Amino acid sequence: MEEWRNSASDDYSMTRALENAGYSIVFIPECLTPSYVETGFAGLLEFTNRQILITRVYAEKIWMPAAATHLLYCLTILLGAALIVGDLLAQRPAFHLVTLTFLPVLLSSIRGAIRLVGVTEAVPGGRSQIMSQAWIYIVLGVFISFLYLVNFVNSLVTRKIRWRGIAYELVSPNLTRIVRL
Repeated sequence: MEEWRNSASDDYSMTRALENAGYSIVFIPECLTPSYVETGFAGLLEFTNRQILITRVYAEKIWMPAAATHLLYCLTILLGAALIVGDLLAQRPAFHLVTLTFLPVLLSSIRGAIRLVGVTEAVPGGRSQIMSQAWIYIVLGVFISFLYLVNFVNSLVTRKIRWRGIAYELVSPNLTRIVRL
């Protein structure tokens, strides 16, 4: 129980407790639980900011490579787009740049489709609702790295989150304070 005292993350606290006891965690698809929430962009941003900040505080070894990966993805897309526009304006061939720039985008969409298939197989009861929003998992996945990049920057400048109307400061994995925002 000590792992949860003053903790803001039951997931990471459980992970730490199991690792300290010499156990490992195994993913079992049957543990997936659908959670349907209607929210706008502000709610999405608040949720993803919270998740990335919790990861920074509780699992910095995961946070660092994830931040680097999303930064490099975003830089690749933006630099590639700028080079494509430059070549097109200069009336030079740009097919090679289009291919190199948008191959990660295509792979991201394919990954989203594969995840979609996997989740509908693991949660057959939610298949119709999941499939009614299938385009979201395929199309928006392309842009998620840009959202995550904003989340990673946010987690560099603050340790405060809001959750269910209460503001918290994540001081360390073992210390969380209720604060005013």
